[in-house]
Amino acid sequence: MSEGERWRIIPYAVVDGVASLRPSLLRGLFFQMKMERLDRWIFHDGSVGTADDFVALATSAGVHLFAVYDTDKDRQQFAALVFLTNYMGGSALVHHCYFRDYWGAQAREIGRFVFDFLLGMEDGAGQALYPVIMGLTPVNNRLGVRFAEALGGRIAATIPEMFWDEHEGRRVGAVLSYITREIAAESRVRAVAGRKEAA
Repeated sequence: MSEGERWRIIPYAVVDGVASLRPSLLRGLFFQMKMERLDRWIFHDGSVGTADDFVALATSAGVHLFAVYDTDKDRQQFAALVFLTNYMGGSALVHHCYFRDYWGAQAREIGRFVFDFLLGMEDGAGQALYPVIMGLTPVNNRLGVRFAEALGGRIAATIPEMFWDEHEGRRVGAVLSYITREIAAESRVRAVAGRKEAA
């Protein structure tokens, strides 16, 4: 099964009063994040502490939520959540959450698939909706920084005192990364070459 066949990206949308991702489903996904202790890194500032907080965020006008569903017949479950926020000048800020069943090589596979999808989105004139996608990762989330690099993200800078970390009770710096269509394509070529060498 190819990536495009296995992973289904479901954008949050409301059509004729019907949500593509129901509030009850969103609450369930939040509880899974809590159970897997992923909320500590996704919502490090403590601004989202309850399922209702999460639903309010996910359905707000300034957030574009995408859920990644695993269609494999032995799984058939959600694998990841991706948010876009802070739209400015054709760029957007990305936030990732990959459930623990998919950590490792599969998370990288999903991440590349999602970036190809997001960077490939175009407007009616055929122009890229998001020529560049950026990430801001707390410096104390070393796994998150390594993951951004593994997906091809280029590190631009480290910004001191950028975030409040509610769990540590202090301010922490942020690593600014970015990716474009060209960078994503280069990263995918390297990933394929690496798999061939390993084989």
